Amino acid sequence: MSQQYNKKIKQRRRKAYIKRKREALKQRAAKKPGAKPAAAAETAKPAA
Repeated sequence: MSQQYNKKIKQRRRKAYIKRKREALKQRAAKKPGAKPAAAAETAKPAA
């Protein structure tokens, strides 16, 4: 039982990590002058 529970926790943490990374990418792209804010972050999605 604990192995399956740990797997769920791991999946939830991974999703949260990816979401944080995407948000940071969007903010970094928005700070750059002349950069496309949405397009730059969408192309950098990880294939996980």
